[in-house]
Amino acid sequence: MSGSEVVFVQNTYSGDITLIDAMTHKVLSTINVGKYPDDVTASPDNATIYVNRIDSAGLKGALNVGDTGEVIAIDPVTEKVRWRVPVNGMPHHMTVTRDGKFIRSEERRVGKECRSRWSPYH
Repeated sequence: MSGSEVVFVQNTYSGDITLIDAMTHKVLSTINVGKYPDDVTASPDNATIYVNRIDSAGLKGALNVGDTGEVIAIDPVTEKVRWRVPVNGMPHHMTVTRDGKFIRSEERRVGKECRSRWSPYH
């Protein structure tokens, strides 16, 4: 990666994360994570990039609707996936607590919503 700030952009339909130099707007690289990444969030110290991904439910015309998903941790320096944690429900609106100990993501299911927490170090 370059020495300037890098923007991490999820590409829902191509199933990857594009790293873009914030100053030059040039694409630096792409990280494949699988179809339907939904959110990208950095840890408070910027040492980890978290991505949530929605599994397709196979519903015709509803490509982003899923019954399950996962949270993915990426090392922003090596651009490698550190770990993946499956979730029961469709993860949305991810954030990381100020101390970096928990990821909070809204988990949606047809007819109800709930909130869940995952430790980033499992």
